[in-house]
Amino acid sequence: MSIRQLITSLIVLISFSEGSFGQSTLPSFRFVNQNEVGLLLHPVYLYSGGDTFPTASQLMDDSKFTLLPPQVPNLSVTNAPVYLRFRIENLSMQRELAIQCSNPILDHILLMEIAADGLDTIDVQGEIQPFSSRFNGSPNFIFPVDIDINHAKEFILEVSSGEQLLLPLEIGITTVLAERQHNKDLIFALYSGIVLVMLIYNLFIFFSVKDKSYLYYVINMLFVGLLQLTLNGYSDKYFWCNWHWMRLSDTYLIGALSGITTVVFAQNFLNIKKHVPKLNIVLNIYIGLYVVTLILAAGGYYNISYNLINFNGAASFLLLFAAYRGVKRGFRPARFYLIAWTIFLAGVTLFVLKDFGVLPYNNFTLYALPLGSALEIILISFALADRINILKLEKEESQMRALKVLRQNEQMIKEQNVMLEAKVEERTHELRRSNIELKEAVQNLKETQIHLVESEKMASLGQLTAGVAHELNNPINFVSGNVQPLKRDVEELLELVEMYERRISGNDTSISDEEFEAKKAEIDLELLKLEIPKLLDGISIGASRTSEIVKGLRMFSRLDEQDLKVVSIVECLESSLIILKGELRSKATVIKDYQHLDPINCYPGKINQVFVNLISNALFAIRKAGKTAEDGILTVKAHQTANHVIVSIKDNGVGMDEHTRMRIFEPFFTTKSVGDGTGLGMAIVLGIVNDHKGRIEVESSLGYGTEIILTLPRDLS
Repeated sequence: MSIRQLITSLIVLISFSEGSFGQSTLPSFRFVNQNEVGLLLHPVYLYSGGDTFPTASQLMDDSKFTLLPPQVPNLSVTNAPVYLRFRIENLSMQRELAIQCSNPILDHILLMEIAADGLDTIDVQGEIQPFSSRFNGSPNFIFPVDIDINHAKEFILEVSSGEQLLLPLEIGITTVLAERQHNKDLIFALYSGIVLVMLIYNLFIFFSVKDKSYLYYVINMLFVGLLQLTLNGYSDKYFWCNWHWMRLSDTYLIGALSGITTVVFAQNFLNIKKHVPKLNIVLNIYIGLYVVTLILAAGGYYNISYNLINFNGAASFLLLFAAYRGVKRGFRPARFYLIAWTIFLAGVTLFVLKDFGVLPYNNFTLYALPLGSALEIILISFALADRINILKLEKEESQMRALKVLRQNEQMIKEQNVMLEAKVEERTHELRRSNIELKEAVQNLKETQIHLVESEKMASLGQLTAGVAHELNNPINFVSGNVQPLKRDVEELLELVEMYERRISGNDTSISDEEFEAKKAEIDLELLKLEIPKLLDGISIGASRTSEIVKGLRMFSRLDEQDLKVVSIVECLESSLIILKGELRSKATVIKDYQHLDPINCYPGKINQVFVNLISNALFAIRKAGKTAEDGILTVKAHQTANHVIVSIKDNGVGMDEHTRMRIFEPFFTTKSVGDGTGLGMAIVLGIVNDHKGRIEVESSLGYGTEIILTLPRDLS
């Protein structure tokens, strides 16, 4: 519709034959042949009274009318009703004739007959009237008139509409007009069939290939086909019927939707955004104007909406230009579109030129528009079908290129494989050699690790030597101090025993009782009886303490770490405390809390080293805090659960901050001065705990001390 109105607006009526005329001299349209339909082209007069609504007397005044050119009246778009005056002389053999207006989208059309006493209304029709009021259900407006043979009558036609006032008036016998309408119905039925078939065909392809161009075209075909039916009155007859608002608005709404879908489809199909980006922006503006048209039409502003549709018709030529640019760029689908769109515009041009009398009013010019539309739909469908071929060719070319690249890659891979095999062989040889070196290095590391552990253990022993020596010296001095008095007492006692033996044996009778008693008094036998047991007890205690220290030292330094033993954790703790007894006496008070503990399966030598290292660190922390033996407290706790033994060693020393706590298990990390520690003690502890599948937890606060919690499984086997 927009294209048709654009071309209509370009054809301007250059001049009108103006002048007044008398009723007696009014020319007549002479209807002679009853088997044909006559086109009422001349003479037709237009009321020239201006914008005011004329009275009946004014409409009967000859001087108020102006002669129109000899062509189909085209009165542009106006808000006011227009009035046409014409005279028909019946020279046929039938008196029952009919006047037909073949523009079925007029809002209001009223036929009046000029009689001697005034104006007689014959009939009123139009889109504002129910469709059922139309003569014989025809999409066109048909007014039956009764004109006596060889007589004439004069009529006035009142017309108003929001669309172009195009008035192709015809006169003929009713049956002939009905037959012509039947032929027109068949043609538009064929047109509708073509649109429907193409619509279903392209919709099926859309569901198959999922290309949105097909969906856009299906929607566009729907509105283009519906627009053709609307322009020829079939929408009112078959779709809207007595839906008053839609019958008045369908031309504008469907026309705007047809324009929008046409532009959107062309943008996508011709890839205008890529090929002509600036033009794509202009087309988007036209889409916006079409949306404004829809809003205006929905609000009842029909004349403004119609004029805006006419303005938007320029987009049709922009699409033609876009298709031409696509062809110049070698874009194959643009060829089909250019041909199809050119044919459609040619059909529109022929149809409009017919209305202006430039071309004869015949079946070819009458159906040029639907014919051009049908050809456009078919050709665009061919273009979309060819699009599949193009995509197929592009896919095949892409596959061929991919295959070529694949073959090249395969050849490259073969060549690279040869090179890689050689390099792999070379690298494998290097790896074997490196593997041997690595095994040797690992073995050296293991030996080094063992040496480091033993060195740390020996270092610990070395640090403990002084304390152990001091501890051993006390009981040994205790023994040696009692040995000399005991020896003297024993010698004196033996002298007394010897004297007594000589006396009782009779070998020496010179020993008198007085001498014997004197000897007893000399050696103070009663004192010896008291002194010798005490000296023996002292020696026994010293020997026992020495044995205990030696036993603890032997348990700590035992060399059976690689063997699992069933031992008591309490014994391990006690032996460690004995080893460190010298340091404990001078640095801290020990608090023990041992619950009932069953023996566990472990490596006792390693466990002893863990306890000694942890207790030594606790004593160091207490000493660093400056606490005395009375202030320093070392708490050792042990209890068991169903599957684990839990040992806690807690001190009230300096404690640790978070940074130190996170690093204490790092090898060679130490907070001691240079020469006081190796930094391996806690690393060894962690390794031993991991070997026992246990875990170690550290809780510490700076200034409040540290607690180490060991969790060891009761059965390591």
